[in-house]
Amino acid sequence: MTDITQSSRLRAIGPGVILAAAAVGASHLVASTQAGALFGWQLWWVILLVNVLKYPFFRFAVSYTLQHNESLIAGYHRKGRFYLWAFTALNLVAAVVNTAGVLLLTASLLQLFIPQLSTTVLSWLILVNCWLILLGGQYRTLDRLSKWIMASLSIATVIAVGIAWWNAVPPPADFVAPSPWKLSALAFLVAMVGWMPVPIELSAISSLWLRSKQKLTQVTLAHGLFDFNLGYWVTAALALLFLALGALVQFGSDQPIAMAGSQFASQFVSMYGSTIGQWSEYLVGAIAFLCMFGTTLAVLDGYARTLRESQRLLLPKSTTRKPNRPFPLNIWIIGQSIAGMLVIMYFKSALGPMLTFAMTLAFLTTPFFAWLNFQLAKRRPMSRLLNVYAWVGLVYLAGFALGYLYYLLMS
Repeated sequence: MTDITQSSRLRAIGPGVILAAAAVGASHLVASTQAGALFGWQLWWVILLVNVLKYPFFRFAVSYTLQHNESLIAGYHRKGRFYLWAFTALNLVAAVVNTAGVLLLTASLLQLFIPQLSTTVLSWLILVNCWLILLGGQYRTLDRLSKWIMASLSIATVIAVGIAWWNAVPPPADFVAPSPWKLSALAFLVAMVGWMPVPIELSAISSLWLRSKQKLTQVTLAHGLFDFNLGYWVTAALALLFLALGALVQFGSDQPIAMAGSQFASQFVSMYGSTIGQWSEYLVGAIAFLCMFGTTLAVLDGYARTLRESQRLLLPKSTTRKPNRPFPLNIWIIGQSIAGMLVIMYFKSALGPMLTFAMTLAFLTTPFFAWLNFQLAKRRPMSRLLNVYAWVGLVYLAGFALGYLYYLLMS
């Protein structure tokens, strides 16, 4: 019986790992590493706290999906069309901007190995490979590939941190560490918190991945939560490891830290090579590319699924016997990809402000969708401890968002 239970638990692994693959992109490779590069170890507890306090709202997506046998998006629609319209509007912006951002960052990392090609050409090359993976096997292929990516990424990151720790050079004696507790650092903290571990809309995306997993194998609540917890806490651990990479390799360096995502990733890889040895550039470059390729796959598949599901639920009811059908998933994937590529081709210079806008929007809307997930989860009785846990997280998220909004209005 134990072997059967263990086998069922392993078969249920998938949606949580895909969520982890989506998380290790901009929030880990860029934000966590930049936090270490800029401020050393000062923000480790902030990163850990954010992951801990956001946990229940992502967990609710799993429990709601498995207890009610419907996606979180269907739950938004059941709560009221306004909630689903608000979620869809946020998703439309995030889908295009995030697709362009992750594609360009992945291409800039690939350019370290293929410098002869431009980032635009490499973006197309990456996109075509993503299409070959997603348009054929769709969820089943994404499930298998994400497991391989996360396993390889976790092992390689631990090795890289160990090498950096062994070869770490302390900052100069007269180096004064900058403080992250100044207004000048607020925008960076907001972006990091907003996308750590992932934007809140990915809770609904993970719900759809879980629904797809249910078509392949039976998933109990216990096994679904095991998969989610595995992916979520591995993601939190990786966030701290990427902070360590930045703190050990770049903190205290004379070279100014690049803030643009693609420039920072390239700078980080080259600084790793100059500090530890040229051979290490291949290891760190491979880690960074794995991060972003996994994130690109998850972004393309996940946002397309949510937009398709939103379209299905928001379509007016047909007055004929023929039901209204949303566009196929492949059409949404291709359309989202093309929109992202158009941003790269014609609005590349504006991509930075677009990403900042998307990060800030994700940060400010997090309390609303966290509250919504909480309300849906309360349709079933929950423990007093989990209820208090969620309220603490909600107060934290709302307080931080209101404080930042006040700062924006007064500045």
